[in-house]
Amino acid sequence: MTLPVVAIVAEGDALPAEARPAIVASCAKALGESLCVEQGTSLAPAARYLAVVMLGARGKLRVNLRLRSDNQKQGHGDRELVFSSGDLGPEHWNSTGLVVAALVADAEQAVATQPTPLPRKAEVSPPATGNVWARVGLTVVASPGFDFDPWRLGPTLRVSFGFGREVLYPVLTSRWLTASGQVRSDVVSGAAGVGWRVIQLADRLELDLELAGVVDTLLVSAPSQDRTEQSFQVRYGARLGVSSSLRLSGVLHAFGGVEATWLGNRAILELDGKRLGAEPRYLPGFEVGLRLTF
Repeated sequence: MTLPVVAIVAEGDALPAEARPAIVASCAKALGESLCVEQGTSLAPAARYLAVVMLGARGKLRVNLRLRSDNQKQGHGDRELVFSSGDLGPEHWNSTGLVVAALVADAEQAVATQPTPLPRKAEVSPPATGNVWARVGLTVVASPGFDFDPWRLGPTLRVSFGFGREVLYPVLTSRWLTASGQVRSDVVSGAAGVGWRVIQLADRLELDLELAGVVDTLLVSAPSQDRTEQSFQVRYGARLGVSSSLRLSGVLHAFGGVEATWLGNRAILELDGKRLGAEPRYLPGFEVGLRLTF
């Protein structure tokens, strides 16, 4: 059994009773038997299109063609017929049916000529292990020493590396800090830990958090009467830092950060039986410099 293509419905009560069967018959003659049906029949719900015929003033007929899937909201064809005679008769319904058939033919032709979209290829991201990166930075760090001396100052070499765009990555640092006041103190330290990329904006601005274990060696030289006293101490602790970097050009980045270092056995300086001072247990630090990213 052939399913209908269009169902025809009259909107309002102005159309005479004989109009709808005549319009359906004329449409079916143009498109083919059983392809045009009247709305309300058993086969009407199967039709792809709905043709709404509206009768207006002064013998104006409007035919609007809609797709069923559009819930009768969007028109796929619209035609207005104006007849000169005041009384509408069989020839007018015949013309209206031919207009419905023409609108259906135009709509079907438009669907047939639409290009078929090509299937999109699935985008496969490269494995993260194939994108190895490394960072090498040279910075200057300032951190307090003994409470009676100026802050220690010195260079720091920091290296980090990873695969792809993972959030966590290893960080290694090595530094040498020195201060000369009443006494000379030098600190050589190394740290190993993990970095956490908190924020990254378009590979240009980055904010990182670092947590590392620290081992350092403190060498103190202090004058005592006619000689110089030296002491040597190894300490252990932990360091928490927040850093930010800004890409200047290519692989070059400006780097800056703040940190806090906790030492389990802080240094207390005594000379000739007198206590001169001590280090704070928590050592703040400030770091600025440049970093290369490969």
